[in-house]
Amino acid sequence: MAWQRVYLIGIILAFSSCCFFSLLASGQIEQMITHPSEVDALRAVRRKLSDSMKNLNSWKKTDPCASNWTGVICTLDSNDGYLHVQELRLLNMNLSGKLASELGQLSHMTILDVMWNNISGSIPKEIGNLASLKLLHLNNNNISGQIPPGFSELLDLVHFLLDNNNLSGYLPAELSEMPNLGILQLDNNSFQGTSIPVSYSNMPKPVKLSLRNCNLQGEIPDLSGIPGLLFLDLSSNQLNGTIPTNKLSENITTIDLSNNQLIGPIPSNFSGLPRLQRLSLANNSLSGIVPSNIWQNINFSATATLTLDSRNNFLKNISGSLNPPSNVSIRLEGNPVCSRANELNIIQLCGLNAGDDETYGSSNDSTTVTCRTQSCSVHDSYEYVPESPVPCYCAAPLGVGLLLRSPSISNFRPYTNEFQAYLTTSLSLDLYQLSIGSFIWQNGSRLRIYVKFFPQYSNSSSKFNKSEIQRLRDMIATFSLPSSDIFGPYQLLNFTLVGPYADSAKIPIKTESVKGFDFIELYEATSGFSVTTQVGQGGYGKVYKGILANGTVVAIKRAQQGSLQGQKEFLTEIELLSRLHHRNLVSLVGYCDEKANRC
Repeated sequence: MAWQRVYLIGIILAFSSCCFFSLLASGQIEQMITHPSEVDALRAVRRKLSDSMKNLNSWKKTDPCASNWTGVICTLDSNDGYLHVQELRLLNMNLSGKLASELGQLSHMTILDVMWNNISGSIPKEIGNLASLKLLHLNNNNISGQIPPGFSELLDLVHFLLDNNNLSGYLPAELSEMPNLGILQLDNNSFQGTSIPVSYSNMPKPVKLSLRNCNLQGEIPDLSGIPGLLFLDLSSNQLNGTIPTNKLSENITTIDLSNNQLIGPIPSNFSGLPRLQRLSLANNSLSGIVPSNIWQNINFSATATLTLDSRNNFLKNISGSLNPPSNVSIRLEGNPVCSRANELNIIQLCGLNAGDDETYGSSNDSTTVTCRTQSCSVHDSYEYVPESPVPCYCAAPLGVGLLLRSPSISNFRPYTNEFQAYLTTSLSLDLYQLSIGSFIWQNGSRLRIYVKFFPQYSNSSSKFNKSEIQRLRDMIATFSLPSSDIFGPYQLLNFTLVGPYADSAKIPIKTESVKGFDFIELYEATSGFSVTTQVGQGGYGKVYKGILANGTVVAIKRAQQGSLQGQKEFLTEIELLSRLHHRNLVSLVGYCDEKANRC
């Protein structure tokens, strides 16, 4: 039984009744309003892709923006009156095939995200024409070939994620010319023994440079001139020579140079880095002494830790007394110095040092003991709010799962308060309304986090209302949170609506100037959706002529059983149509989305 979903499209007064019937009968009520060149480009993209799971079935509809093709997000350009593709999000859809060169025609696009598919072939150089592009996520595919040097023309690009592909060739030195590049992540590719361009030392804005396991050779360039660098991973390559001696950014949290062919001493520049969390130099050919002062000037909080991994080198001695504080973990096994472990009192540093890797965690439950004498169980899915300003406040949380795709840290615990402040400030919530339930690191330095949002304290209600649920869901799901250098891009994994929120899984959209109609109003306006009032039919459903109680003549588009359009697409289309105002387009008067009316 299909839900009764109905659009009311008002007829522009300049149209005569004859024109009205002609317009509907010819099927032009869904006329093409996406820019024609972009329609052609998207169709070319579709032809190059193989969609075994049929995730792109909606791409068979007439117009990409007006009929909500999956993953296509558009914006209206008032200068030319057309809709333009702003985002293309096709992540994790089991797509194969190749990327079409026609992507370069989507000139308004700011986000191109096709991560976690099976796409092969090379990267079209035409993507370098997208002057407005900010996020380019092509990671976790089977893309091969050279990174186009012309990508240096992407002056607005902030995130460049191409890790876990089959890229080859060389690292383009021209990428250093990108003025706003914040994350360059190319892990697990094979650049055929090329070196890291010296020009990368002059990159103005990177916060994360991750080139792990890329078959890189040569020496490490001096990266001390990158002012905001937080995360550097050059591990599992064939880099040689000595480690540059100039001090890296004071903001850096992670330095991983392990599994290379580096020689010489451990330089003193690793001391005095106040935010350092991990320094890994394991499995090289470093020699000389083990520094005993790297942790100096680090202001350790209760949760901050520092891991120093120098296993399997040729370190023979220690400078001074190696007596690290409890939150500093040192690993020295596989070095000659461990043959003198008893003499130097470093036995504990020369064996397996379990527990130095952060794998999971949970926030502390600050609920007082007195609350436990009461019970939230009388309310299904309710629980105590851990940080509530009112003791023992019992409320229904919203569970949300997030994946941080490329954070610039390697230890999350010291940043839990900062992450809590980031989320609540971005969502206009109080700090106590967010609890971090658990987190776990995944392969590729990705962090999965489960959080709970609690309603604001109130004497009248202890759960979110529907409009607040919608606001939170839309802000998170549409990537409206501001960019964060520390936490990087994110992905919404789940937005759980259970218990008292089960009836909110289908939330009618609240749009200014658009009215929600009762189904009975539309039933009466069309004489019970009589065949005599039907004026058209499409893949979504049938179109009827209706006359509202106030005499307004409208076109009513009603869903039918088997329609390809789901709840998300329906709500997105309502919001899109509500914003469209053009002299050649009919205007949206209202909608009906009643769960109770099924047939």
